[in-house]
Amino acid sequence: KMVVSKHGDDLDNKAIIGINWQGNPKHIHDEKRSLSLEEILNTLELDNILVSFQFRPTDEEKILFEKYNIINLDPYIDDMYDTATFLNQVDLFVSVDTAQAHLAGSMGVKTVCLMPHNFEDYRWGYEGKTKLYESMKIMRLDIL
Repeated sequence: KMVVSKHGDDLDNKAIIGINWQGNPKHIHDEKRSLSLEEILNTLELDNILVSFQFRPTDEEKILFEKYNIINLDPYIDDMYDTATFLNQVDLFVSVDTAQAHLAGSMGVKTVCLMPHNFEDYRWGYEGKTKLYESMKIMRLDIL
């Protein structure tokens, strides 16, 4: 699990973590690069403030939002400018291979991109840091 904390238990000291678990379902490799919300939650310490950047979350995902107190930004994001505005407010962005991950990396937002072990893509590299973005780390998962 990724441990992210601002060294405190009160709301003001919790880290704000943006999450995105699915990319474009029409992408040729979507089944290899997208996760379920449950899978991404299993990678995180849940005692932080979680903010969903997911486009059009399902009703089932919205139930999990309530269970885990996840803030849903979908009603407030219409374009990349809106996305960038909210990305500037997070302490960490955790995502699969999406346009949002690229945007966060290009903005210098501290980002972890979750990638499957069996999905090779020269753009991301194969472990740890990527040459694409200084602020991004690649975390390979067996669950994909």
